[in-house]
Amino acid sequence: MKIPNKPGEIKDYSMYRVEKLKDHIFHIEDRIDNPSSMYCIIGSEKVLWVDTANTHAEYEEELTQIAETLADGKEIMVAITHNHYDHVGGLNAFKNKTILFPLKDKEDNLETRDYQFIEDGDIIDLGDKQLKAVEVPGHTAGSMVYIDAKEELVITGDAIGSSYVWLFFMDQVLEHYKKGIHHLYNEIKHYQNPLFMCGHRWQQYQSIGRDPLSPVNAPMTMQYLLDMIKLVDMIEAKTALTRPFNTLGKPEEHCVYSFTGSKAEIDSFVSLMK
Repeated sequence: MKIPNKPGEIKDYSMYRVEKLKDHIFHIEDRIDNPSSMYCIIGSEKVLWVDTANTHAEYEEELTQIAETLADGKEIMVAITHNHYDHVGGLNAFKNKTILFPLKDKEDNLETRDYQFIEDGDIIDLGDKQLKAVEVPGHTAGSMVYIDAKEELVITGDAIGSSYVWLFFMDQVLEHYKKGIHHLYNEIKHYQNPLFMCGHRWQQYQSIGRDPLSPVNAPMTMQYLLDMIKLVDMIEAKTALTRPFNTLGKPEEHCVYSFTGSKAEIDSFVSLMK
């Protein structure tokens, strides 16, 4: 199996697309209308695979082959950012691999694999690369971001969104989210040129299927996170701009929050400014 060998190069396979972002760092997504992003970080001793996208049972072997080709004989660990179907759906392609799973996203009926539950502050050691787990609840209770201070990588899943974040069904969700994004910012505020590796990279671009009013961030920069922090403050002050978020049949409760010129947006399933 041929893989991209220079930054920016892309290879398409039957179900998956592989892009080399920089040396030893790859972006992988499933080739569907709403693709979910995966990442492969190759260390000197181990390889970290982040998230597993949607379930494509007939293409499990292809995903396994891509991962094994990129790993080139090194041990693969899989880190999950959060427990949603479009981020854990491909786990069967990683049989007999260690799965690092956010503890606060654990469910009672969670299928037992070789799981190691990961918490805020834990370190994943790949040899020459170390990634730190940073908890940012809001999208889910246990949403985790993985950061590499040396290479300035910020692998976010859906914790801060991909140009916009969906806040789901948590009690006091805005309070939890505010704490989480400040926590993340304090961890990465010294980064000079962070590479934000989000859960749905296609949403960073003006593409079919995304709200044309949502901000375009290609690529995302630190300004996105700063604007998200400002937006949360404006929601608390009840000064944010709003428009309907017509999903799940309750547009009177669901709402999009933003401000003029913002790089960030919050889509919520509960009213945040009542």
